[in-house]
Amino acid sequence: MDIIKFFKREIEKLNPSYTTKKKVKIRTKEKCPKCGKSFQELPGIALFCPKCKTTPRRFYIDLTWQGKRIRVYSDKQGNPLSSYEQAKRLASVIELEIQNKTFDPSKYVKKDFKNFLFENYIQKWIDFSQDRLKPSSFKTRKVIASKYLIPYFKSKDIREIRTSDIQDFYSALKKKKLSSKTIYNIFAELKALLNFAKKREDIEKVPIFPNVKIEEKPIYWLTQEQQKQILEALPEKHRPIFRFMFTYGTRPGEARALTWDCVDFTNKIIYIKRTFSHRRLVETTKEGRWKVLPLLPEIEQMLKSLYANRKKNTKFVFSPGSGAEHYGEKILPKLWKQACSRVGIKGITLYEGVRHSFVMQRLTAGFSYEEVGPCVGHSTPQTTRKYGRLMAQNLVKVFKNQPGKIIPFSKSRIKSKVENQ
Repeated sequence: MDIIKFFKREIEKLNPSYTTKKKVKIRTKEKCPKCGKSFQELPGIALFCPKCKTTPRRFYIDLTWQGKRIRVYSDKQGNPLSSYEQAKRLASVIELEIQNKTFDPSKYVKKDFKNFLFENYIQKWIDFSQDRLKPSSFKTRKVIASKYLIPYFKSKDIREIRTSDIQDFYSALKKKKLSSKTIYNIFAELKALLNFAKKREDIEKVPIFPNVKIEEKPIYWLTQEQQKQILEALPEKHRPIFRFMFTYGTRPGEARALTWDCVDFTNKIIYIKRTFSHRRLVETTKEGRWKVLPLLPEIEQMLKSLYANRKKNTKFVFSPGSGAEHYGEKILPKLWKQACSRVGIKGITLYEGVRHSFVMQRLTAGFSYEEVGPCVGHSTPQTTRKYGRLMAQNLVKVFKNQPGKIIPFSKSRIKSKVENQ
């Protein structure tokens, strides 16, 4: 005991900044296996029994923080403190964190630490968002999480994710040669996760994300004449829903979800207020608000015919028959592909043949962004402008209407400018 006191005094003489009365101490619960007495600490050197020269096998950090006594038995990775050197390093880290006011005891508690492992935390976020997202969006979130996020950040503490980690992840995705759109979507989900953690006050701030620019792809679309050819190539019983989509530019999910309570024959109005999302009927559109469409005479005649011939208690306007109440998720794309093949049209998806074609046909006809956008549910003209950027024909009049006479610089003016330089 006297030897330990002697060494303590000598250590303080050699290093005046070191004090044996530290707030963060290294302790053990073990007793000397030979004499049964408590182990003594030789500060900064060892924890041992002076008589038997034995050392403990497990250590812990003992400290008081914000009026609470805290005992830390493992490092941030959950590894138990099995040596004095390991405990000393951890004690130094904790002292520095307390000094910088960044100490968080939950990072060292094994039970709490597991809750913040990326693979565990992201599952909590996915469970939280299940009832808050549409089925299709929720499916996308799960796929991105399982395919990209979890494999990369699997055992990372979510509180330890820094801007450098985000940059390294971006580089890893680039090496996979993914499209800019895919990388954009992956980062959108990761940012949503970290914003969720920030709102829960599990992290202090969201790291800085790179600016992912999406490559602008060409917009493929059909003329009304081409749509007419496809319509005629479809089986007659399936033509009504396609005719409806061509006329109004509605999404396939919205057309499938149209019910008779949304068709007002008296006031000649159609309400688009539901959609199908990953096989489930959702009581709202993608934009989250209703669209009100005029019931055009040719569509009114078609819908009245369908209404007159409908089965009793039928809820949905469009039905494929064969006992099905409404069109399924896969049948429309399948019918579309078959009809396009019959008329020799390749490389046009159902979405492009309906939505893109509706917008481009109207813009080409001279309607403004402000007129066309609301028809398809665009909240701002900027959304519609992405179609117009690729319409070179709209710029023809600008290039054709040039001034009749171009006045060039005179030789004397050119000469004087050169001399002045």
